[in-house]
Amino acid sequence: MSIELQNVSVTFGSGTRALSDVSLSIEAGSRVALVGGSGSGKTTLARALFGIVGGVTGSIRVFGKPPTGRAQTTPGARAQLLFQHPRAMLHPAMTIRQQLSESARLHARPLAAVNAVLDQVQLAHRADALPSELSGGQLRRAGIARVLLAEPDLLVADEPTTGLDAAVKPDIVALLMAPNRTTVLVTHDIGVAADHTDRIVVLHQGRLIDDAPSLGDLSHPHALALVRASGLPQ
Repeated sequence: MSIELQNVSVTFGSGTRALSDVSLSIEAGSRVALVGGSGSGKTTLARALFGIVGGVTGSIRVFGKPPTGRAQTTPGARAQLLFQHPRAMLHPAMTIRQQLSESARLHARPLAAVNAVLDQVQLAHRADALPSELSGGQLRRAGIARVLLAEPDLLVADEPTTGLDAAVKPDIVALLMAPNRTTVLVTHDIGVAADHTDRIVVLHQGRLIDDAPSLGDLSHPHALALVRASGLPQ
C-alpha cells in the first residue's frame, strides 16, 4: 500500500474536529480523487499524510511508515505534497528557474531536467520571472513543476487545477496522472475527478461518507448532491 489510515481524527487547538474516524487504504499505482465541499476535511487529510498538521489520533502509514513531519519527503520512497496555495512552495526573491534548479540539485536531477519540466508545464517563457510577476495560473504551474522534478512515487495534489487556463488544463492534469505513480487528487472539480481517476472518495464534515470507482457508483445523499451541483450526469 502507498497509504493506510486507520481511525484517523484531527482536532485543532480551538477544539474544532476537522476529521473524524477516517479509515482509508490506497494501493500503489492507483489514482484517487478526494472530493467534498468546503470545510469537508480534504486539505486536513492531505496535510496529515505528511505530518504537518497537529492534533492527529489514529494510525497513518505512508509507504509503511509514519509521516515524517516534513512537507516534501517521506521515508522509504519519494512523496510530494502539492500545496493548495502555490506561493507556499515558492521563494518570493528567487526566479522560477533558480528555484527549480535548487530543487533539481536537492533531488539529484540533472539541470537539463529544469528546462524539460518548464516545457512540460508550458512555463519556459516565464522561467526568469519572480513569483510576484506571475499570474495565479502560472504560479500553480510553477509549483507543479517543482514537485514533478522530484519524480515522486506518491503525489498528493491539493486543488491543482484551480486557476488554470482551459487551454493548458488537460495537459497539466495528464502530467499529474503519470503512469506508475500513486496520485491523490484533492479537488472540488468533480469533472476532473470523474475523467482522470479510478476511485472517488467523498468527505463530508470530516467523515468519509462514500468510496466508489465512478460517479455512477456513489450512493450517499451528500455525495450525490455534489454530483448534482456540478451539473454532471449521475
